[in-house]
Amino acid sequence: ALDLTDSTVAIDSVHLLTDDGASELSVGGAVPGAAPGALRFRARDVDLRDITGLLGADSLGLTGRVSVDFGVSGTAAAPTVHGTASLADAAYGTFRGPYARAIVDYAGKSLGLDVDLWRTGRRVMSVEAKLPIDLAFTAVSRRQVAGPLDVRVQADSADVEMLEAFTPNARELTGSFSADAGIQGTWDDPRLTGTVGVRNAGVSLPALGVRYDRITGAARLSGDSITLDSLSLRGGEGSLAVRGGVRLEQLTRPVFDLDLRAQGFRAMDVRNYLTLEASGQLRLTGPFFGATLTGRVTADQGVLYFADLVTKQVVDLSDPAMAALLDTALARDARLEPSIENRFLDSLGIDNLRLAVGDEFWLRSTEANIRLTGDMTVSKAARNYRLDGTLKADRGNYALKVGFITRPFTVQSGTVRFLGTPDLNAELDIQAVHTVRPADASPDIAVVAHITGTTLAPKLALSSPQNPTLSETELVSYLMFGRPSFALDQTGGAAVGGEQAALQTGIAYLSSALSTEIERALVSDLGVPVDFVEIRPGGAGGSFVNPNAGLTTLSAGWRIGKRTFFTFNAGLCPNLGQLSYKSFGASIEQRLDPWLRAQVSVEPVRTCQPNVAVDALGATNQYQLGLDLLWEREY
Repeated sequence: ALDLTDSTVAIDSVHLLTDDGASELSVGGAVPGAAPGALRFRARDVDLRDITGLLGADSLGLTGRVSVDFGVSGTAAAPTVHGTASLADAAYGTFRGPYARAIVDYAGKSLGLDVDLWRTGRRVMSVEAKLPIDLAFTAVSRRQVAGPLDVRVQADSADVEMLEAFTPNARELTGSFSADAGIQGTWDDPRLTGTVGVRNAGVSLPALGVRYDRITGAARLSGDSITLDSLSLRGGEGSLAVRGGVRLEQLTRPVFDLDLRAQGFRAMDVRNYLTLEASGQLRLTGPFFGATLTGRVTADQGVLYFADLVTKQVVDLSDPAMAALLDTALARDARLEPSIENRFLDSLGIDNLRLAVGDEFWLRSTEANIRLTGDMTVSKAARNYRLDGTLKADRGNYALKVGFITRPFTVQSGTVRFLGTPDLNAELDIQAVHTVRPADASPDIAVVAHITGTTLAPKLALSSPQNPTLSETELVSYLMFGRPSFALDQTGGAAVGGEQAALQTGIAYLSSALSTEIERALVSDLGVPVDFVEIRPGGAGGSFVNPNAGLTTLSAGWRIGKRTFFTFNAGLCPNLGQLSYKSFGASIEQRLDPWLRAQVSVEPVRTCQPNVAVDALGATNQYQLGLDLLWEREY
């Protein structure tokens, strides 16, 4: 029962017990107000997931049992609090927490706090604090009151792993730390004392794709500063050493003055974007939010990935499952995963950091592996990174894949010039050569692959300096079969249709690079209001063997709901004339759950066969209706 009066709120004894009797809650007494009161609250072995559920927080992977016994008395303006709390069997993911016990005493604007952490019967950490603070239940002008601060933290080989529960950016923490440190003085003039050390620690940073281990260091706390006597860690086969200090303004605003020395240190290993091992000297100065990084670094080893030229695929935005990734793609403008885009890195500035590219840094895709050398300048303001400089391509290889045939090219020369744009795009100008030995024993033909465009939208052109009259179609024919296209019809037999079809396939592969560039230009450069564009070029016309060999299809899509996507398409046969409304089709797709989707399609029957009565776009008078139920699961 609840008893309300002008000066008090009284709660009759309330007692809750689970069915199995494992947990219970009880509360009773008078809430301190204008008149004195005394309220008692007890909780025994309450599941931590129930508490986080009531608070609206995520409880996935969280376990533990909480017990509390608190008493509050006095008035709202001058309360008195005494109580204990404990947390047992706490776990979060793979982390298993120690047993924690706390004792709280508050009276006369002075808070006393004792916290102990135990593991396997041994106390690994203790915190004792006496703080002058006003915890009145009424509004006050300032909570921090005059009086001495006295905080003492002691830890003996405590597990670094316990910190994993407090940071979303670090995983698989190992090692131990020790501390004998304190805070004295006043709120306006706090003073640090003692030492802190970490031994043989390790941490994985999924956002950077790396693990740092053998983290060992010692720091001295004095006044308002932390002095790093030593801090070293390993990344890959390299190391990083940190020296200097951190000044704490009011103990809450760190100001850096650190020197960093790297030797073959693996700083990043992000799949399909950048792998970097670096050496050099860096300096980090300034406040935590707004620090500046300067210095000179050499990229000893690394790989910068760029898009494929011929075999690249456009992301299928028609898949509603991609919706969760769209905002992530925007956050990757700086090519960093969202999990490390915290306030520190967002505000970190880089001031003309000199980056020298060593002998083992490569520009790579599934088709190319090109060595780069040179110097660049790295800058950053807010979230925008900027790279300026030109790198030389002096050796490497490029594999041109046409249909089922691959031909190796040797890189002769080239440059990669960074444009200073926020997306870290770079302009490509690379030449690679492959020598064809014709089947008819005629002179060799040097085919040059000229890679231009940018790392995000590369382009490919084929030429032969010794034979400038040869078209790209003829060069593809030489690359695939060692003879010109007109000679393919002279081999006779069933090989004729097969070789001609293979040549058309090869040309279509090369044409797909151009069509993908058109798709990018329509959406990104011209701002055409569609979510998805796809152009699938055909070959040189249809036949009875393959009536759709010359069919080019054009598709455009729009997301019309959180789980619904609409696609409009049309087909074009260049050998049959103009457009016709009868060639248009459409489909609508609905995501039913994360792995199941349904699609309904209505499309005309299309053919590029010249001897069949069709309209100008290859559409007959027949339409086909399709219903697909698709289930997919990735492991």
